[in-house]
Amino acid sequence: RGARAAMEDVSNFMSKADKLLGLDDATGESKILVQKAGFLHRQQAGKLKGWKKLHFVVKDGFLLWYNSANDDKGIPFDTKPKGVLPLGGSIASLDPKDKRHLEIKHPDIAGANFRLRAADVGEATDWLVAIEGGKKA
Repeated sequence: RGARAAMEDVSNFMSKADKLLGLDDATGESKILVQKAGFLHRQQAGKLKGWKKLHFVVKDGFLLWYNSANDDKGIPFDTKPKGVLPLGGSIASLDPKDKRHLEIKHPDIAGANFRLRAADVGEATDWLVAIEGGKKA
C-alpha cells in the first residue's frame, strides 16, 4: 500500500472532535494557534454580583471560556466551551482604577460586556495583549 492510502486511513480514523480542534489529518498536529490560555475570574451579572473562576482561551479570533469547577474535583478538562465571544470588533481595556481588571465589550452583540479579573497587573496586561492580537486572527 502506498503513502496516499495510509493518509486516507489516518483521515478516516480521526474523530470529529479532532477535526473540530483543528488537528491536521496527516500528522495529527494542531493547526490552531492558541494565543493565551489560563484562569481568570468573571464578574457575574444580575443580582448575584460575585466572581466565578473560569478557564479562558484566546484562539483564532475568539475568546472562549470553560467551566473550571471540574479542576478542583480531578475531572478531566471539559472540551465544550461554556461561551464564545468573537474578538473582531470588540473593545478591550484595563480598568484604570484596578489594572487587574479587564473590560471587554462588543458593540454588535447585545449583553457582550465582560469584566474579568486576573491575579495581577502583569497577567492582566498579558491577556490584553493576547486579546488585541486575537482580533487579527
